[in-house]
Amino acid sequence: DWQVRSVAELVLDPGPDTDQTGRGLPIDFAEARALYEKAAARGDTHAMNNLGRVYRDGDVVPADRDKAIYWFLASAANGNSYAYNNLGYMLLDEGDTESALPLFEQAAAAGDIYGHNNLGHVYQNGIGVDQDVSRAIEHYEAAAEGGQPNAPINLGFIYRDGAPGVAPDLHRAAF
Repeated sequence: DWQVRSVAELVLDPGPDTDQTGRGLPIDFAEARALYEKAAARGDTHAMNNLGRVYRDGDVVPADRDKAIYWFLASAANGNSYAYNNLGYMLLDEGDTESALPLFEQAAAAGDIYGHNNLGHVYQNGIGVDQDVSRAIEHYEAAAEGGQPNAPINLGFIYRDGAPGVAPDLHRAAF
């Protein structure tokens, strides 16, 4: 239910004052979580994904890895590719590259720009895979074309500094 999820996002929207939202409302973490849970119970996959993030990050409620995984998987099972990426990011951050990589691949295959960016990072740095800068560039380009904000920066560094198999190219660095 997108209306309920939207209200949850409003009560978490940080403004210039850390005690208030960007709309001048007091930040109410408990209310936001309750609204996300209500929307998730109605099948809203974005709310499910956001609950995964809430439990992963521990900003709204105490971090709970099992609940984060539950909500990411529920969201992904209902078609939200962002959830694959978010779960992969959590697992990569925990050092579980073997489990994270297929999740990034699933997200990217579904067109998720963050999944593409994370695959670019993995291949650029050889994290759990053989380093492959060409594949990293392919994923960064897909992410950049989709509007992922960090991908052009990542490409710029590769072209500015050079990388295995890629000579520095300041013209391309200005992507």
